[in-house]
Amino acid sequence: PAYYADCAKKVADQRNSFYNFLLEKGFYVLNSQTNFLFAKKDGIAGEDLYRRVKEEGILIRHFNTPGIEDFVRITVGTKEQMEKLKKVIEKICL
Repeated sequence: PAYYADCAKKVADQRNSFYNFLLEKGFYVLNSQTNFLFAKKDGIAGEDLYRRVKEEGILIRHFNTPGIEDFVRITVGTKEQMEKLKKVIEKICL
């Protein structure tokens, strides 16, 4: 049980840190209690953000569904993975 509690805390900590990072970068981010974030940024279509992040070797999800087509779904990973994604987002969303 302690192992799972530790894992859950690490995921929550990374999620909260990345949530704040996205807000600082001007993203609109839905509140989350899960292992992913649902976010969008004015000025860049969800599909374009998805494609540009993928070109950098990182997979996020995009749904071509009316009403959420500008959002991407970002699964929370390790600290190292999230740091790499931060650098990619900073590069894309100057």
